[in-house]
Amino acid sequence: GFTGEIVPLVRTVSYITVLLEDDTLLSVLREQIVALINFGMMDYTSQGKSRPKNAFDLANCRTHMSYYVALSRGTTPDGTIIVQALNMSKITSGISVYLRQ
Repeated sequence: GFTGEIVPLVRTVSYITVLLEDDTLLSVLREQIVALINFGMMDYTSQGKSRPKNAFDLANCRTHMSYYVALSRGTTPDGTIIVQALNMSKITSGISVYLRQ
C-alpha cells in the first residue's frame, strides 16, 4: 500500500471529435492526468494535519468521533466548508455502545 501523503495519479485517455472552421471533422486523442487541487483524505488520515482551507463531506463520517476529527482539521471557522448537510443525530444522540463499555 501507499504510505505517507502519496496520491496516485492515473492517466485517462479519451477521443474527441473537433469541428474545424472549414467544416472538417478532426478526431483527437486526448491523454490527461486528472488531479484535484485539494485531494481527498480519510478523516483519521488527516489527524495531526492542520489545514487553513478545510472542505469536507460529512456524509461518509460514520460516528461523532469522525465528525470531530474532520471538523478539527480546519484552523479557522472561515476556512471550514461543509459540502453536505450533517446528520444531527450523530452529534446529539449520545455516545456509541462501544464507548459506554
